[in-house]
Order: sequence, then structure tokens, then C-alpha cells
Amino acid sequence: MSRAEAKDFTARITYQVQANLNGGGDKNLGDILDELNIPAYDTLCG
Repeated sequence: MSRAEAKDFTARITYQVQANLNGGGDKNLGDILDELNIPAYDTLCG
């Protein structure tokens, strides 16, 4: 994963987790990660 991909990954997870904490639902971190389309995550955990 490049530095730019890592920053994008972190930003997207942070946004999703914050939205979830603010009443966006009852998803856990695994559910949030599964919904994001990140090739590096899919390769590692898919």
C-alpha cells in the first residue's frame, strides 16, 4: 500500500467510524471495512 493509499484508507475509516458513533447505525469496524472498496484491504482480508 502506498503512502497515498494509506492516507486515503485511514481517512475513510475515520469518517465511517465517526459517522457510526454519531448515530449512523450499529455497524462494527469489520462491517465498515467490508463496505469500503479498498483493494489492499480486500487482498489482505477478503
